[in-house]
Amino acid sequence: MFAYVWLWHYFCLKIIFNHRSELLLGKTIAPGQFNDTNLGRAMDQLFHAGTHKIFSQLSQNAIGCFKLDTRYHHFDTTSVSVFGDYDHPDQPLNITYGYSKAKRPDLKQFMVSMLCVDRNIPIIGKTQDGKVLGSYYSRTP
Repeated sequence: MFAYVWLWHYFCLKIIFNHRSELLLGKTIAPGQFNDTNLGRAMDQLFHAGTHKIFSQLSQNAIGCFKLDTRYHHFDTTSVSVFGDYDHPDQPLNITYGYSKAKRPDLKQFMVSMLCVDRNIPIIGKTQDGKVLGSYYSRTP
């Protein structure tokens, strides 16, 4: 889990250093303020607000703002391979071995499914257990 948090922090810092923070965050933030403690607080706030709720609202805003064509859509799943031990009692999904689209059967994984519209822009997303096959969730009744 430490590696995941470190990687997230690294990519967030890279985004802040390579782009003007006021364009991304609405105000100028000095890079020194963007540390692991503040990043952790921000991630806690996102969790408590509900990540699905935030993503849904952002998707709706993007559809309206960019006038995305929602007449045509497709469903996609992908596997996310992870390293390390994930034996936590309150785990929200089962990170385990399964069919790996990344051709890495030696690594545990979880799945991400997305409903995409105009130019492959995801408007609905969900994380799923690592053993779920993408074709199972792609079928319509």
